[in-house]
Amino acid sequence: MFTNQTFVGTVHYVAPEALSINAPKYSAKSDIYSYAVLAWEVSARRIPYKKSEPSVIVAMVRGGNREELKLVPDQELRPFIEKAWHQDPDQRPTSAEILELLQHPSMRMWSALMTT
Repeated sequence: MFTNQTFVGTVHYVAPEALSINAPKYSAKSDIYSYAVLAWEVSARRIPYKKSEPSVIVAMVRGGNREELKLVPDQELRPFIEKAWHQDPDQRPTSAEILELLQHPSMRMWSALMTT
């Protein structure tokens, strides 16, 4: 939420379309973006954008900049995160696609973490 051009909330997980000053848009795809950032955080074992001020994070996310995928040790998880935090919400997977991915044998560890 913006109040007098100041963001209120946990900006680390907010999708770029929801950070628009003129017309913020929220959808299920915004939640997918947040899920991707959380998956990055759990895998990298770091708070995203930890040392950045909220205004810097907003500028980075609006500009399409994300945390470094090389910090994610699970190479099979990287493509999922990259797609799920895509700048364009239409390019992000649906919830059904994420559930299908988590059922894949290569993602068993993530499936257990995300469903317990």
